Order: sequence, then structure tokens, then C-alpha cells
Amino acid sequence: SSSSTTTTIDAMVFWCKKNYSTTTTPLLLHLHGGPAAATRFQYRLAAAHTRYPYRALLLSGYVIVVPQYRGGFGYGDDFSGANINHQGDIDIDDIVAVVDAVKKSGVIGVDVKVGVFGGSYGGYLTNKIISKFPKMFAAAVSEYGFLKVREMTVEGGDLTWENEYNGATTTWPIPKSYAATECFDDMHRVVTPTLFTCGENDDICPLSQSKQAYHILKINGIATGLVTYAGERHGYNQTAHRTDRCARIVLWFNEHMK
Repeated sequence: SSSSTTTTIDAMVFWCKKNYSTTTTPLLLHLHGGPAAATRFQYRLAAAHTRYPYRALLLSGYVIVVPQYRGGFGYGDDFSGANINHQGDIDIDDIVAVVDAVKKSGVIGVDVKVGVFGGSYGGYLTNKIISKFPKMFAAAVSEYGFLKVREMTVEGGDLTWENEYNGATTTWPIPKSYAATECFDDMHRVVTPTLFTCGENDDICPLSQSKQAYHILKINGIATGLVTYAGERHGYNQTAHRTDRCARIVLWFNEHMK
């Protein structure tokens, strides 16, 4: 697909032949974290069932699309650095362009339901895109994401992300440019049923960020949920927790997209 700046954006598309229809099978967008991360183009990703429940989702009757938006690795330095000071901007443009391209390709129908999920920066992008395009998604799962950059930095104590992507953490007052990146002020626009998950002791994207998002949706009467995993930090290491969150992801999408 091509974004608004004519940058070519790749995407991986997975589906299960036995329960796939070009006209009715719903689409799930998986937004990778990082954003400076690499997603390998491998068919075996479709069988993954630990970090993300691709296999269970495919068997449940979804098409999974994984956009390789600007900011990721594998396409050169200019590509991976393109979203510095442009988070929630050009990467969102790329993701929307991928959805449009997949629909136009005939892989899925133009009117099928679309869901979105991701963790860490992918959780942030999930928050951002459902607040920027309120009517685009039928359901969402946001895992250990964030809403406000400086709050995330000073609570968790991890300076790396803000220093690399927004500016020096010693700059006060907070630059006005941060507003374009953040989505706290837009979360009231969300109408998408959204499940939030986070580790109790996450020191990179603190639990408070997911709590705030959850409470905004709850106050506004939007279907939502918040699952906190005791003892976990950024991501989930305990097998029982991984199994539980994978099941919850599948059940959430089945409840709101079937």
C-alpha cells in the first residue's frame, strides 16, 4: 500500500482457509510495538499462540493484517526514523492506507468489521487510532499502552523513549508539540468497545495510563474492561498470565465482532 506521501508500506496478511470468506470474514489489525522493531515475514507467525494469539484468532474466523508502518526496522534509517516527532501521525496514515489497500485488493470485503490490537507502542497506536477514527473499528484491545508522554516518563522513570522520539525530558514547560502525539484529550471521542490490559508493575508504560483510558470510556458508557496482571512488568512473563490474556483477546473480539 502507499501512504499519503507515496511511501510504499508492506503488510503481512494471514487467514485460515477453512473458515475464510472474502465477503464476511472480519479483519483484525495487529499494530507492533517499538516502534523501532522488526516483524519478520514468516508464515509460522500465523501459528504463534504465546505472545499474541494469532492461531486462535485465525481459527475463530478472522483475517489478521500486520502493517509495517514507518518507524519500524528493516527498511533503512530514514524509514525507521520517520516518526520521530510524528508519532500518531504518519504511522497512523500508513495503517489506514494498509486497511484501504487490503479492502481494495479483494482479500476482504469493503464492509467487513475491523478490529485493532497491539501492545506497548502498539497499545498507544490502538488508543490513538480509535480516538482519531471513532467509527472505524468494531472492537479494540490495548495492551500496556500510554496516553501522555511526560506523565509516562516521570512515573515510570524510563527516559529513553521520550528523549529519542519527542525531545529532552529536562525541557519544561512541556512543549506544545507533544499535544499532537498524545491522545488523552481525544479519548472522550472513543465509541469502540475496548479491553485494556497491563502489568501491575509496568515501569515503561505504567498501569495508570491504561487505568485513565479505561475510566474515560467507562464514564462515557462505552463497553470496556481493564485486566491487571499481578507482579508483571512490561509484557507478560508468567505462562498463566499469557494464557489468560490470549483467551481474553479472543473472547473480546468474538463478543464484539461476531
